[in-house]
Amino acid sequence: MVEGYGRTIPASFGIGQGMGHDNLYTHNDVYDGYHCAISTSQGIGDTTKPSGIGNANATISFNHVYNLLQGIMNDGGSIRIDGGNSVFTAAGNRILNNKIHDVTDASIMDPNGYGGNGIYLDNNTGLAPTEGSSATPRRSPWQPSPGTGGDAPCNGTTHDYSFYTIAGWQQTVLTDSMALRSLQSRPVRGSRGR
Repeated sequence: MVEGYGRTIPASFGIGQGMGHDNLYTHNDVYDGYHCAISTSQGIGDTTKPSGIGNANATISFNHVYNLLQGIMNDGGSIRIDGGNSVFTAAGNRILNNKIHDVTDASIMDPNGYGGNGIYLDNNTGLAPTEGSSATPRRSPWQPSPGTGGDAPCNGTTHDYSFYTIAGWQQTVLTDSMALRSLQSRPVRGSRGR
């Protein structure tokens, strides 16, 4: 259980991994935090290939994450994988059977607020199957990828309400994942807002 994080450094993660591979994050309750509940980040330049397999083979499964960002932070996802860049994407990352709810980015105080997403595949991350997760954020968490001018398809599926990716990522498959809209949701400028 990770509770009440980010009070001193709001951008802290509940559970954070730097460059690494073959890790399992499962059956955690992560809540009452100001940023990502679970985040893996390879932290390399945009045109650098990591030595070895990079930030690969992480499994994030059966976690319950909620009450996140809390109107304090922007640019975050409840569960985030950063395993790519313009020349590389790490294979084998999986997000499976997680429950995500009550995610509120800073748009409640800032009209330019963004990024209170359920699942966030950051920086060209792809090859990361997402199966069986449910996400009910407090606002529509689909935002157009910067510079794309619209929705990014994912294996023929548009991510409305709970899944976010950055332009340039490789194929990602959503299977049996539920994106639920809560009563507090409202469309984001540029979203499809269905």
